[in-house]
Amino acid sequence: MEDANNKYFIYVRKSTEGEERQARSIADQLAEVRDLVRKHGLDVAGSFEESQSAKTKGRTQFNKMLDRIERGEASLTFAKRA
Repeated sequence: MEDANNKYFIYVRKSTEGEERQARSIADQLAEVRDLVRKHGLDVAGSFEESQSAKTKGRTQFNKMLDRIERGEASLTFAKRA
């Protein structure tokens, strides 16, 4: 089990470009990460999903997550990339 003081955010993203290369859906990514959360007994402070190219400026969900990290709402993040 992880340190009880640690809280984590989950962030998953599926690019809107190059769909043929993006085989893993957001739902699939979330299921995999949530399995890891259960397996390791992690405390998740929130989950963020985004369907946008990483090349596009202004990824709102990613920025919201960073704001919450800066406010001390989580100590680390798990990132799953398709």
